[in-house]
Parts: sequence; C-alpha cells; structure tokens
Amino acid sequence: MAGIGIGDAIAYFRDRSVSPWSKLAGLLAVLYVLSPIDLIPDFIPILGWLDDVGVVALVAGFYVRQIRQHRSPAQHSAPAVALTRAG
Repeated sequence: MAGIGIGDAIAYFRDRSVSPWSKLAGLLAVLYVLSPIDLIPDFIPILGWLDDVGVVALVAGFYVRQIRQHRSPAQHSAPAVALTRAG
C-alpha cells in the first residue's frame, strides 16, 4: 500500500468538500497535548505522557485513513512521473 505524501495532505485540507470538523481534529489534538488539563496528569511519569501520545496516534491514524480515501483511484495507483525540462 502506497504511503501518503505532503501533496496528498495539502489537497485534503484545501478541499472544500472535506468537513471542517475533520480538518479541526488535528488542531484539537495539538491543543489537548499542550493543555495542562489531561485525563492522566503529565506530572505522573510515563503514564501522564501516554494519553497525549494516544491522542496524537489516534488523530494521525484518522488522517492517514481519511487522506487515503480522499485520493482518487488514479492518484492512488499512478506511478511517479518524472518532470523534464523542455527546450
């Protein structure tokens, strides 16, 4: 299965048909990680950081699935094309 590139992510976030809530999930995950209010307080070693890592992992997995679904089948299976300079 092919990976996703930065171009795929940019196309996903620029697409007006993508729900604003889907786009907002990443920002909410960052705010949760930076927030002093957590499910498990950060001052508890290791466990305090695991909930932050879990949120980031869940949102990253969500975006990978969404961006893969967003790509058209032609983009998903098309081989990379080398750009050449004419002239």
